[in-house]
Amino acid sequence: MTNIALKLRRAFPKLSIKCAKDDLVPFVTEWNGKVVGKTECAVFPSSTEEVSHLVTFLASQSPPVHIVTQGGNTGLCGGQIPTNFSEVLLCTSKMNSIRRIDA
Repeated sequence: MTNIALKLRRAFPKLSIKCAKDDLVPFVTEWNGKVVGKTECAVFPSSTEEVSHLVTFLASQSPPVHIVTQGGNTGLCGGQIPTNFSEVLLCTSKMNSIRRIDA
């Protein structure tokens, strides 16, 4: 496990984090197979509060950790695929319901 993954596990013990290469394949491979990237880990927040805390935490690292966001991995240009190990994939797949609407 990498340094940033260890820091994330310590800071967010309840957060779902994937670091194993085999576990990351579906998240670093575009659905059409044309783009394959790499990352140290993928994080799976389940609320906007977790996203906020994650972004603050990753930005506070020295150097700041780059974040690539991914919804359904349905893109066609590779923008949702992390390209190097200095990027953490923030996958929003667990954020799959609307809990409140501010009108």
